[in-house]
Amino acid sequence: MTDATPPALARKSISSLGDFADDFNLIAEIETWDQQVYEVPIRKLSLDAWGAVGKEIETPKPPELGAGPKGPVYNYEDPVYLAAKKEAEDQRMYRRILACLRIDVPGKTVEAQVKALRAQLPADVTQALGTYIFQLHNRWRRAVEARADNFHAVRSGEDAGDSEDRQSGVEPVDG
Repeated sequence: MTDATPPALARKSISSLGDFADDFNLIAEIETWDQQVYEVPIRKLSLDAWGAVGKEIETPKPPELGAGPKGPVYNYEDPVYLAAKKEAEDQRMYRRILACLRIDVPGKTVEAQVKALRAQLPADVTQALGTYIFQLHNRWRRAVEARADNFHAVRSGEDAGDSEDRQSGVEPVDG
């Protein structure tokens, strides 16, 4: 349980889809190991755009070991499969970084631009930017979870320590 009170929610009235435009353009501050801070202009993606970028790269299938009583048994530890899975994850990350960047990236195709990012973007910046973009697009989940941590059920007329839940072996949720 945390005693921290979550910050007040910022409220913004929306009367058209255009009202979201300002919320889509941001500056990501990326700090590197050598204490350099890069200000990178990015944009948030819509849910459809985020998903579409993810679907551009096929998820590799693990090799089958054989048949089990309920169907095929897969080898999720196969080194070739693990390497292909890592490459697919990297490709998705680079494509999402590319889709979010508001700077020119050399190359006429997405593949050429991803190749340029892989060759020119320092590893620490790539990791930090990839993490920032992923967290940005999943921030709502973390915010809801943080607010849920501060929610406490109120029981009238009984002490949580003596409740039927505790007597039945079910622990009450403390947050």
